[in-house]
Amino acid sequence: MLTTYNVRVLHEATPTLAGLIADRHLCPCPGETVQGLSGTVYRPAPTLLDRGTVAALSDLEFQLGPGILAASVYTLPPEEYAGLLLGSPGFRQYDVGGLIAPLTHAMDLAEQRDWQRALASALLREARSDSTPALLPHPPARPATWLPDGTRLIHGQAGWFLCLRFDVPAQPPRLRINRSAAGIDLGLRTLAVAAYKSGLIHKAGGITEIRTDAAALSEPLARRPDLWSKARLMSVVVQHAAARGELAQFMDVVLAAATVVGYEKLTYKDMDEPVKRRFRALGLRDFLAVWLPQRLRQHGLTGQSVTPHLTSRLCNRTYLGGVRDQGQLRVTHGAAEVVLDADENAASNIRDLALAHLIQYKGQRTFTD
Repeated sequence: MLTTYNVRVLHEATPTLAGLIADRHLCPCPGETVQGLSGTVYRPAPTLLDRGTVAALSDLEFQLGPGILAASVYTLPPEEYAGLLLGSPGFRQYDVGGLIAPLTHAMDLAEQRDWQRALASALLREARSDSTPALLPHPPARPATWLPDGTRLIHGQAGWFLCLRFDVPAQPPRLRINRSAAGIDLGLRTLAVAAYKSGLIHKAGGITEIRTDAAALSEPLARRPDLWSKARLMSVVVQHAAARGELAQFMDVVLAAATVVGYEKLTYKDMDEPVKRRFRALGLRDFLAVWLPQRLRQHGLTGQSVTPHLTSRLCNRTYLGGVRDQGQLRVTHGAAEVVLDADENAASNIRDLALAHLIQYKGQRTFTD
C-alpha cells in the first residue's frame, strides 16, 4: 500500500529552502497536489536523487543535496519511521532509547530531575550513525519501504512541509480477538481508549510531561549552554516516541478486534492552548488525521469520523447529561448518582455515533439504488 506522510519543516530552514530553489536543486511541480496540504509543490532535482543526497540525517534533520533542513521526521508512525532510517544509512542518533520506558509511568519531581540529567548526559555524548530505530521500543518486523523519488516539499499558508512517500507492507495483527464495533476517544490522562460493543475496553497509557527549561538544564548542562535548545527539542522527541510506542501497541489490538472503528473529528476551537500544544507534541493530531485512517484502510476495516459534540457529557447508558470531574462523569439518575469512567463513556458514545452514521448512509444508498 502506497502512502504519504507530511512532516513539518521548522521555520529556521526557510533560508536554506530559498537557496535550494534559487540553485534549482528544488524544482516546481505545476499542477501536482499533495494529499492533506495545499500550496506550491516542489520535487528534488533528479541529480540529487542520482547522487543519493536525499536522506534523513537525524530525527530533526533532512538532507536535500547541499541543503540540510530542520524537520520533524521523528513524527512518523512506526513502520514509516523504521523504513526511513533503513533507507538513510547515515542516520545519526543519540543514545536516548532508555528514556522512553520511564515516561509511560507516573514520575515524581525527583524522578523527573533524574530523567533530565540522563537526557543531558546522552547529549554530552556524540550522536552515532545507526539506522536501528532506537526511538521505537518494539520495531516493526516489516518496516515500510521509503521511496526517495516520491519526496516533495510543499509551501503554503501554514509554512513548509516535507512529504515522504512509503510502501507500507500488509501486516497481520499479532492478536486474534472476536471482532466488534469500537469507538476511540483521545485524551492526555490516557492517550486513547477504545470501547467495543463486545464489552472489551482497551487503553493506551498516558505519557508523563517533562518540561525541560533553562532552569532544569542549568545544573546538568551548566558548561554547555549551547546544548540547551537541543535538549528542549530532544525532550519533545523522546516524549513523542513514548506516545508512539503506546499507540502502536494500541493499534495492534484495534486492528485485531474491530470491524468498524469510530473516531473523533478533531477540532481545536474548544481546547485550551496547553492541551492543543500537548496534543501536537504527542502526535495525537497526526494519529487521528493520518495514522489511524491509513491503518484501517490497509487492513480493510471501516473507519468513520464523527463530531465529538457532547460525547464526553452524555451518559451512554441513560443518555442523561452529566458533569465531568477529572476522569469521571457524574450523572444524576432519579435519586441515585451514577459515576462512570469519562474516557470509556466518551469512546462508547463515539462508537454508537459512528454506527448510526454508517447505518444511515447504507440505508440512503439502498433506498437510492
